[in-house]
Amino acid sequence: MDSSKQTVPLKKALNESRYTVAVTGAGISFSAGGMNFAHENVEELLPLASGDILRNEPDRYYKLPDHAFLHSMFAHEPSYAHKALRSLEIDGLL
Repeated sequence: MDSSKQTVPLKKALNESRYTVAVTGAGISFSAGGMNFAHENVEELLPLASGDILRNEPDRYYKLPDHAFLHSMFAHEPSYAHKALRSLEIDGLL
């Protein structure tokens, strides 16, 4: 089936929807070169769950997400899926 024909029901539903929310996973960022938990050092990330680390070592606490997620996020361009979601948002459909 032609992909444009497959999107007709989706476009119709989006146009008729009063409130639409997109729920995505890490896959759209991973496809653009971002990291996900399966590729991270879990032992390094565990302190993020600790309030003690936040209170006692705030610099360390805030460097962990920068190293684990933010650097990767800003080192790559948005994926096609990111751009499609943004386009829907601009059009007021999302």
